[in-house]
Amino acid sequence: MGDVTLEQWADQIATAGSTELKRVIKREMGKVSQRAITEATYLSRTRMRVRSGRLMGSIRSEVKGQGSEIVVRLMAGGSTSGGQVRYARIQELGGQTNIPSGPRTGAGVQRFSRGPSRRGYIKPKYYLRDGLIKAAKKLPKEMRGAVVTAVQGIGGTQMDLGV
Repeated sequence: MGDVTLEQWADQIATAGSTELKRVIKREMGKVSQRAITEATYLSRTRMRVRSGRLMGSIRSEVKGQGSEIVVRLMAGGSTSGGQVRYARIQELGGQTNIPSGPRTGAGVQRFSRGPSRRGYIKPKYYLRDGLIKAAKKLPKEMRGAVVTAVQGIGGTQMDLGV
């Protein structure tokens, strides 16, 4: 192996320690990611009426290293096995939309694909934001001070959850 100076040994220890710490933090953030999916799915089911379950099925997350940070990103919408889910963002954040009005079925579904519509406001449900916050609060107390959790993909914003 050869002789190693004290400085070289210290550098090796620091590198190994840093790598191990990142691995442990990433593993813990993976747990947060899975809990966030569970929490967001539950909140989407309880905060809005569920017709097809496609919105709940579109909820997913990822854990990525960004520089010195490890970020959990919680997302919904997009292409699913049941078709496109284009309404995830407006359900999360709320906003103005055209709401079809006209004949409806007994279940309250628009009977025809085209017809008159009216402007309406959908209240925000915050199922993604609140799901991630609830999941992050379950991090071990020792990890909270060392980890920055960001909510991304909601209007391009990041916010510190203060955990």
